[in-house]
Formats: sequence, C-alpha cells, structure tokens
Amino acid sequence: MNFLSETGIKSAYAPSKIVVIESVKAVQGGFILYVRNVGVSPVTVDRAYIELLGNGSLEEIVLSPTTLRAGELKEIAVPYYNVERGKCYRIKLTTTSGSIFSMIYEVLEISEYRWLLGWSYRKPHEIVGSTAGSVTNYQIKFIVHFGAGSDVGASVYLNGKCKSDFSDVRFTLSDGVTELPYWIEEKVDGDYAVFWVMIPSIPAYPDKTLIYVYYGNPSAKSNSDKESTFPYFMEVKRITLPRQTYAGQWFSFSFDNEFQAPPIVIAEPDQTFNEIRELRIRLKDITRTSFMIRQQEPSNRDDIHASEDVTYIAVPPGS
Repeated sequence: MNFLSETGIKSAYAPSKIVVIESVKAVQGGFILYVRNVGVSPVTVDRAYIELLGNGSLEEIVLSPTTLRAGELKEIAVPYYNVERGKCYRIKLTTTSGSIFSMIYEVLEISEYRWLLGWSYRKPHEIVGSTAGSVTNYQIKFIVHFGAGSDVGASVYLNGKCKSDFSDVRFTLSDGVTELPYWIEEKVDGDYAVFWVMIPSIPAYPDKTLIYVYYGNPSAKSNSDKESTFPYFMEVKRITLPRQTYAGQWFSFSFDNEFQAPPIVIAEPDQTFNEIRELRIRLKDITRTSFMIRQQEPSNRDDIHASEDVTYIAVPPGS
C-alpha cells in the first residue's frame, strides 16, 4: 500500500485489510485519523497505540468505540499530548474483531482543533449574567444526571452516554478546548453528580456566557479538584468545646479544609448568660489546618466552664 510522502504518511501495514487510515491530521493534543472500513462487514475500532520513533515508549489509548459499516469513512480522534512537529510516530489501530492497521506518520504541521480529543459528545450550556453585575472567578453549581431528561437551569442530562462514575465529564470555555476547574461535591454512581465549576468571567445581565459540557470518554479519569475550583473558600462550622476544667485550658480543632495560608478566624459562643455575652472566646496558634481555642469568663469567675457550642468563620487573608 503506497502513500504520497507529502501527506506525512511514510509507510503502512494492514495485514487484515479490514480498516485503513486514509489520512492523518496532527492537532494540538493528538491526532485526527480518517479511517475507512475496506472489508465487507461492520467493524468497531476500540484502541490505538502511539509510539514516538526513536523514543521506544508505546502508549495504549482506549477509544470511544467507533463502528464503521462496510466502505464507510469516519473521523476518529486519538488524544496524545506529546505531538511535536518534525517527529515520526507509529500509529496502530485495533478493532474488537482483532484486525490491525499500523502506519508511520511524520508530523509536518500541527493544526488547531476546537474539540477535546477522546470525547465523543459535548453540549453547549448558557449561563445567564448576574443581576448584581459582572463577576469573575465565580463558582457555578451543576447537577449532572446519568440518565435521560431535558436540561433545565443547573440540571444537565447525559442520556447514559457518560461513565457511570462521571469521571469523564469535563467543562470548557466557549472555545471548546480550554478546560475549567471543577469539583465533585457528591455523587451517586449511575444516577447523578453535583459539580461545582469555576467560571473565569460572567457578564452582567442580560448577557450570557457559553461553556461546553463534554462526556463520553471511556479512558478518562476524574480531574475533580476542590482547591483549584475554590481557591479562596470560606469555612463556617459549629463545634463543641469540651468542659473547661481549669483556668487557661486550651483545645485544638482542625479545619475541614486546608487553607493556602493561615486564615482569619472569628468565633462566638452560641449561648449567653443572663441574655448578655459574658463569655468570651480566645484563639491562638492559627495555622493552615488547625487552631487553638478556649473559653474566657469575666475576671470575677473561676474560668472553669461547661461544654459550649461555638460557631466559627474562617476566611482567607485579604478576602
């Protein structure tokens, strides 16, 4: 089988003569393969193997299964994050029936491609601007459903085409390729997941922001990252201080989350004495992960005190 060298394809090997790669496009983040079924029966392409010649490393890539009817030509995206101009790659496709197509391809140019490689589906989602004015680095809540339904507000339905654990769900800007930080707050596999997504900029009402929700990638792993999604989070919590058995007794408590720097902490008791707040709360040794706390009574008391509920607010410095 001969190919013109101008296409970048240097050689090809198709012992089964079931599928062939007719052309290749190197793009940012991988390869776009134009694959034809040259057999007489339907065939499903399910895996690719990429080798950088001279390097010796071989990467197996699990693809979203693509079925081609006899004679049909389809575009198959293969994610690969080390595409370099002037390098040669061995690209091998395999099918569920065991057929193989192998070729060597030289990257002559790298094109733009406005789609996340390896993802089969995406849907646009419009975010209506804020009535309070434009905002930046704003977290938006999405409830992503595994099953079928109509998208309404924050609810998005993926019609059973994502992984049951939602690990292949991604969010991008309107360019289709710039991924947005997200955090999965909770999920029930095969049912729903609650996502928080960091949106860089949302205009004032009535303008809108467009993002894309991607899904359908069997090899994807979750990128859920709370710290990237909430770089400046606030923590509010009620804690119970143990009984203070002697004057000056301190207790240590840990934050639920680790802050990037020691936060500013404000704490107040939930109860009062004689309808006035005689009890005072003292704090010290505040770190990114914990703090020391004690109760202080007026000077005419012994500072021995019963267990108390205290609510604290911790915010990052400068927020």
